[in-house]
Amino acid sequence: MRTTIHDIAKASGLSPSTVSRVLTNNPHVSAEAKRKVEEAISKTGYVPNGLARGLVTRRRNLIAVIVPDASNPFYIDILSAINEVAAQNDMSAILVTQNENDRRTTVERVLEMGIDGFIHLGALENDSIIPMLAQTGTPFVLLDRHLPGVQADKVLFDNHHSGFAATEYMLSLGHRRIAYVFGSPSSFSSWDKYQGYVDALREHCIPMDSKLVVSGMLTFDSSYRVMQNLLDERASLGFTAVICGSDYMALGARQAILERGLRIPEDLSILGMDDIFYTRLAGVGLTTIRAPSSESGRLAAKLLIERIANPSKEQETHILETELICRESCCPLKGEENI
Repeated sequence: MRTTIHDIAKASGLSPSTVSRVLTNNPHVSAEAKRKVEEAISKTGYVPNGLARGLVTRRRNLIAVIVPDASNPFYIDILSAINEVAAQNDMSAILVTQNENDRRTTVERVLEMGIDGFIHLGALENDSIIPMLAQTGTPFVLLDRHLPGVQADKVLFDNHHSGFAATEYMLSLGHRRIAYVFGSPSSFSSWDKYQGYVDALREHCIPMDSKLVVSGMLTFDSSYRVMQNLLDERASLGFTAVICGSDYMALGARQAILERGLRIPEDLSILGMDDIFYTRLAGVGLTTIRAPSSESGRLAAKLLIERIANPSKEQETHILETELICRESCCPLKGEENI
């Protein structure tokens, strides 16, 4: 049977109203009353009723993090950092995932249950959740997603620089035929990275070839398939290097390359973006563009908590710098490629 405030009152020798004030952090209670309540809670195993407390404080001390693909390791460090900041502020974070339709249903249920705010990592151009959050007045922060016209605090990566720096690096190694595995057509982040690729080619007077650009749809499996298709046409396309808009896609493309019996980087150089944990493993050594994922999670959580406390504060946009991390998956172009 669930322990109630009346049980705590009986065990502590205090009135239920005094116990209630202690549990809601009312400043007008004595240290002795707090001590007695804490001892009673320890003895009885009392768990506060969050809904009832929320009705009093108008706060649940609960935030939700919307992630489009929980299997993508890029989100691990971000989620860990969000949880860390939430815990430091006496808050808890829950994860909302699934496909877009199910995700919207879940968000609706979370809103009905009561939530203080959201961090949205998966917002695409046609996202249906953002208008719902805006309509309900629920605080939210966009992380790595820029949606024009959406008024919200944002934590972004310099994705244009990521695409530009990746392409410049391949060009510095002598590669001129560089394939590009694009993310999602609905993602402004994917477009920013791609535009960096295009601008770097243009700056070096390298003609753009649309046949070298394919969409990996931000997943391992899709990138694996499109890389197989590119390899089928490798003799005519003549590409010697591959850039992927994320490490997750790069790992899928890498798998397809290795299954063809090709060597990385001797036969094909490959580069990803994000610097997820798996890229650093021995035998993988993926050259990548590092995005400060932990920093972004901490900053997004901080912004959301500040927004919850002060809904009228001025909106902030933070753009975090990215950097090239050189490992073993790229090498200079040979005098004659064996295509």
